[in-house]
Amino acid sequence: MGTTMMRARPSRSPALSANNNWLGLAVFLASYALVFALLVTVYLYFRVRAPVWPPAGLARPDPVLPALDVLVLIAAALSTSWAESSIRQRRWAGLRLGLTATSVLGVVFSLVQAFELSRIGFSIHDGTYGATFFTLTIFHALHVVVGVLWAGIVLARATRGYVAPEQPFAVQATVLYWYFIAVAWVIMFAVLYFW
Repeated sequence: MGTTMMRARPSRSPALSANNNWLGLAVFLASYALVFALLVTVYLYFRVRAPVWPPAGLARPDPVLPALDVLVLIAAALSTSWAESSIRQRRWAGLRLGLTATSVLGVVFSLVQAFELSRIGFSIHDGTYGATFFTLTIFHALHVVVGVLWAGIVLARATRGYVAPEQPFAVQATVLYWYFIAVAWVIMFAVLYFW
């Protein structure tokens, strides 16, 4: 019986790891963008094909609370930028405060969204309109929850010293994710509440 020797894996260069990180983030955001674009396209397809939209008996939702949510998500995205700027300048308190603000604003968005959906006057079971409306809003809300968890994990890692200015990818990825979430909600807000 022969023995097998295990070969040591060559260590990866930091540049290769950084490229893989960015590639993974790009694929993740692209997949989210594709699903989001598909859902918006389905909604618009049904909107264009319907003789009346929203269907008779269903009122268009009031845009006041969702407009507030637009501002909340823009503030959340800006607070991630503040966190990124803080890590570059080695201002740890600013990093922690920016990530905390992002998480809190994400929770505020989720609570406002839940309140809005609970009083909207129709449900996911109210035909194509209700189904597409709720699918889009819940799909986005779930991604906000992921963003809250993501910012919380990065905050916990930063608090324990695992985030450094020399390797700021976790914070930069958080920034990009939250900007993506904010832009997606602005598009959804315009489509769902005004078009």
